[in-house]
Parts: sequence; structure tokens; C-alpha cells
Amino acid sequence: MSITADITKIKNEINTKIRDELSTRDNKVTNELTACLSEIISFFTAELGKINTELNSKLTTEIEKFNVRDAGYITEVQKIFSRLNNIEEVCQNDFGRIRSLEKSVVSRFVSIDTNINNLQNKINQYYADVQSSDFNQYSESNESEASNRSRKSNNSTSFSSGSFNSLLEENRNLFKRIISNESEALNQLHESSNSTPSSSSSNSSLNENRNCFKRVFNLKKESIVKSFYYGKEDPKFSIVVSIMRWVESKAVANSVNNNNNNNVSSANNNNKNNME
Repeated sequence: MSITADITKIKNEINTKIRDELSTRDNKVTNELTACLSEIISFFTAELGKINTELNSKLTTEIEKFNVRDAGYITEVQKIFSRLNNIEEVCQNDFGRIRSLEKSVVSRFVSIDTNINNLQNKINQYYADVQSSDFNQYSESNESEASNRSRKSNNSTSFSSGSFNSLLEENRNLFKRIISNESEALNQLHESSNSTPSSSSSNSSLNENRNCFKRVFNLKKESIVKSFYYGKEDPKFSIVVSIMRWVESKAVANSVNNNNNNNVSSANNNNKNNME
């Protein structure tokens, strides 16, 4: 029993020593680890503080640079916006002037167009009045035209400037009648031929007059004859005058030939009567 007790006692003492040593070692290791961890934490804290300070300093410097740049950009943007506002204002003023100028130009064009239409209407009315007046004048002088022409041809075959001007005035009416209605002129020639005794001289005169009218009608159309009424400035004036001279010379020559033939015929008849 004593041996067992001694062994148990020794075992308990050994266990107690082991536990005490282990506990001491655990405390020592724990204290050492705590001290190391404190040193590590202090070191990292110090290093992180330095890094944070450096980063904050660098970031602050860069932010200040960016702020300076942004301030410059803002100034430039404000200048650009100011210029754009000025340009917009100038453009609006210019557009307003352009619109007012456009309205003024349109108003002037409308006024000019109205004046042109009024002038055109006046010209047309004046031309219609002149045409009507010339036609009425010709109608009134139609009956005495043949007798006046025969008297002029009997007096002389050469015309002075005054008689030629009056002859031009008469031939204006004659040309209008010929160009507007050639068949009417030819019918009148047939009627005049039927109202006089038929003879070779009268038939020859009728044919010459008919050819004369046809030639005039083919040479000059109504537009050229109308242009004659606008005055000597028109380039067709000399052409119309030449044709009128040619027509009148033919008419005078025919009248002279008819008178000579009539005189010869009368003389022959008188001689026959005297011989009988």
C-alpha cells in the first residue's frame, strides 16, 4: 500500500510541476506574442499614417492643380458663352434687318408688278383706241379715198415731204385693212371692176392691184405693220416705208395708165365720130 501511495504522490507532483511549467510557458508565449503584435500594430500604424499623409499631400496638390485648371476652363467657357451670346444677338439683329429688307423688297416688287400691269393695260387700251380710231377714220374716208388718190396722181407723180407724210397716214389705214383681211380688199377690187365697163386696161389694172395686194400681204405680216405705229425708232420703219412707197407708186402708175387709156379711147371715139 505504501508503494502505491508513493507512486501516486510522485505522479501527482510530476503532473503539478508539468502544469505549472506549461502554464508559465503559455503566459510567457502569450506575453511575447502580445508584445510582438503591439510592435507590429504600432509599426503598421506609423507606416500607414506616413503613407496616408503623403497620399493626402499628393492628392491635395493634384486637386489644387485641377481646380486651377478648372478655373481657367470655366473662364474660357464663360468667354465662349459670352461670345456666342454676342454672335446670337448680332445674328438676330441681322435676321431682323433681313426680314424687314425682304418685306421692303417684296413690297417694291409688288408695287413694280402693279405698275407694270397698269402700264400694260394702258398700252393695250391706248393701242385699242388707236386701232379703233384708225379704223373709224378709214371707214369715214373710204368713199373719198379713190377720188383723192386720183386727184393726187393727176396733179403730179412726185411727192413733197408734206404730201408724203399725209400719204403715209392714209396708207397706214390701207395696210391695216390689207393685213387684217386680204380677201376684203380683193372683193372690193372685184366690185370696183364690176361697176366699171370691162376692158383690157381695167382687167390689167385689176390684176396688177391684186398682185400688188398679195405681194404686200406676203412680204409684211401684221406684227411688222403694227410696229410701224411705234415711230421711226423701230428698225422695221424703213422696211414698211419702202413697201408703202412701192404700193403707192404702183397705184399711181396704174391710175396714170388708166387715165391715158381713157383719154386715148375718148380721142379715138371722137375721131370716129368726126369721120362719120
